[in-house]
Amino acid sequence: MDRRAGTIPKETTVSTWQAFVAKHERNAAQVAQTMAETKRQEAEAERQRADREAASATAANAAAQLTAYSSQMLLAQSYWNGGNIKQLRALLDATASYPDRGFEWYYWQRMCRLELLTFRGHTNSVTCVAYSPDGRRVASGSDDRTIKIWDAETGRELLALKGHSRSAVCLAFSPDGRRIASSAKDKTVKVWDTESGRLVTDFNAHQDEVKSLAFSADGRRVGSGSTGNGGEGLARVWDAETGRELIEPIHYAPGASGEGKGILAFSPDFRRIACGLNDGNVKVLELETGRELFRTDRVSPIKSVWNWIYSIAYSPDGRRIVCGGMGGDLCVWDAETGAPVLDLEEAHRTGWSQVTVAFSPDGRRIASGAFDNVIKIRDVETGRVLLTRSGHLGTINALAFSPDGQRLVSGSSDRTAKVWDLSPNRETLTLSGHTNEVQSISFSADGKRCLSTDWDGNGIVWETET
Repeated sequence: MDRRAGTIPKETTVSTWQAFVAKHERNAAQVAQTMAETKRQEAEAERQRADREAASATAANAAAQLTAYSSQMLLAQSYWNGGNIKQLRALLDATASYPDRGFEWYYWQRMCRLELLTFRGHTNSVTCVAYSPDGRRVASGSDDRTIKIWDAETGRELLALKGHSRSAVCLAFSPDGRRIASSAKDKTVKVWDTESGRLVTDFNAHQDEVKSLAFSADGRRVGSGSTGNGGEGLARVWDAETGRELIEPIHYAPGASGEGKGILAFSPDFRRIACGLNDGNVKVLELETGRELFRTDRVSPIKSVWNWIYSIAYSPDGRRIVCGGMGGDLCVWDAETGAPVLDLEEAHRTGWSQVTVAFSPDGRRIASGAFDNVIKIRDVETGRVLLTRSGHLGTINALAFSPDGQRLVSGSSDRTAKVWDLSPNRETLTLSGHTNEVQSISFSADGKRCLSTDWDGNGIVWETET
């Protein structure tokens, strides 16, 4: 084979080309790797930038939430100072999802969420309630014809007392809390043992609905009062253990004008009974003898069938009797002589309206409420209005002073109860939770709680001290 000078061997050419291609591929791979790394770094830089922006947005959002939350908590203080509990509750609901709520949120939640217990068990309207003297139990009577006793701390039903054949009307605990008396539209009075639920005795001598009940201070006697619509009234006194009638029945005539309530009130010492009459007057009788002590002779300026007494109460010291009329009038009499102390025509200017009344514990003030949705507190001797409060959107159905006289609780047809602090003269609490008109209300003996009932059969215990 001839070999020309300078000719590159074929094998060398192939080897060189392969080396070139390999180097090119390595370079391309390095370029690709470099580009991939660059893209990765760019992607990582973009992710980090996005993370920074997200963190910045989160921080900004958190700062905005904190600012808004802080403003809301300042507003909460303002609502509380103004007694606007409804708005405060709405504010708390609106901030409930904030993840970093501080102690202040829980503080306001505690201050305005005061519903402790709701007693549900009656199948019809609750018509009457009573706290036991020690505040440990609550009794309720209903249109379902039962009396129920509940644990005031837990709301647990302790006893269901069955025996009445018609709706319950009145309840009264004995001073030691061991007995409870109940009356009903079946015209009977029954006395029950509050521990066992045993029926101790019953009275069946009334001919009309028993609308008033009271135990004597020693718990050994029960007084009951009944009236028919426009008919004769009857008061009786019984032995609380045997049911034996202790004195002759005390008869009185409420009057013939209209369908009177026949309201009765027993004096604190259980020596007298005051009877509201249909003509707007009061008759007071001695319980031991049935002797009439006096009859007031007020002549109402309103010539109407609605002159009759709607509410009546003795002052705690037994010196005064206050009555609220159906014509918006309010009267106070000396409980010993029947002499008029106050005669306020249209104390609530509503035309036809029942006036609900309550004495303060010291007997120096009278609270009244009516169809005008207004509560008035007066000096019992002069009639001067010491305080007027508006806030309910319906008729004032019930009033009660706290045991220390510093607060007043009211129940209304607007389905709320309100607790008024009488020192700074402002509404302190609005108790919302009822599904129908609040028709009765009372404080516990220590004043820390109140019990309200509505026409739907619900009883609610509220905490009234914050």
